[in-house]
Amino acid sequence: FSAKTGLNASSSMTGIFIYFYIEDISMKANLRSMLQTLGLAALVLTVSVLGTSTASAQTTSTKVPVTIPVFIPCANDGDGEFVEMTGTLHVLTHISTNANGCVTMKNHFQPMNLSGVGDVSGDKYQGNGGTQSVTQDKTSCGDGCIIEDRFVNNYRMIGQGPGNNFQVHQVMKVTYNVCTNETTVVVEQESVECF
Repeated sequence: FSAKTGLNASSSMTGIFIYFYIEDISMKANLRSMLQTLGLAALVLTVSVLGTSTASAQTTSTKVPVTIPVFIPCANDGDGEFVEMTGTLHVLTHISTNANGCVTMKNHFQPMNLSGVGDVSGDKYQGNGGTQSVTQDKTSCGDGCIIEDRFVNNYRMIGQGPGNNFQVHQVMKVTYNVCTNETTVVVEQESVECF
């Protein structure tokens, strides 16, 4: 699977934080929103550090309240149902710039106390997992147009009883070309399973 989209400054910021497999059509729409947001964030990062010629590093830790609708296909005796998950997302970001001006940003997103109730069954769900990403801004140190992001996404929705648990694993590479305003996505690994 690969996709190309252009940057849209009005895209939703929630897409970058947590991505859950819903169904093929919805997955592509959510992925597009997330990638547009990622492109915007990378562009802001690039603009903010251009011209930096000394090595530096900064780490931030933030907690963000989130509400995320998730479709769990194995819930409700296999008919599936939506669960509105609410909780807090812990976002840990480390940005470093080397002496040549090359910028690397590492992110770790982890839900805290993420829970919800099935809209049909009333079953309670807990969400856990995390996303790690490494973004390299190559525009500031040689490759004039490219910002590259590689991320690993692992999430579980754990419900009451057997058979309604849901797990997502993804490894993706995202390349954003600031000269052509194109985002290219390559899904290297993806698995979705009920257990």
